[in-house]
Amino acid sequence: MKTAQGMTLIEVLIGIAIFAVVVVISSAVTASLSTNKVSADRLAANQAAQAFFESVTEYWRTSTAFGNADPAASPTPFPVPAEINGYNWSLTISDIDMTSATFAPKTSVTWTKSSKTAYTASASATLMDLSLTYTPTASGSSFVNGTEIYKR
Repeated sequence: MKTAQGMTLIEVLIGIAIFAVVVVISSAVTASLSTNKVSADRLAANQAAQAFFESVTEYWRTSTAFGNADPAASPTPFPVPAEINGYNWSLTISDIDMTSATFAPKTSVTWTKSSKTAYTASASATLMDLSLTYTPTASGSSFVNGTEIYKR
């Protein structure tokens, strides 16, 4: 029975039920997003890789620095990938042969946290390939990111 003063009891109960369902669903989605470790790790690896690739692009901006990768160089060392808790990284730097039908690397070097050998690409290098992999120290999937940087 509807009165002039407001809503019926059934309308109020339906409104409360709808509100409760929305709150429960929102809480479940928020909890799922905040507790999903794989998604959080994937996001951290992607953000770290993109930040690293941006810093390398900036480092190789000049033609004299292009293709040189020495983390011990002074005054400006070559950047290294960020550490992610529970993951080890490996980086492969390759000088791509653009005259090859398969764009095979002419030379390459692979770095890890504990092994970073200075690398200099050939003088004719115009395209560098970077492949950054974060491998879990325990079980799980690796996260692989890559980019190519062309000489300006």
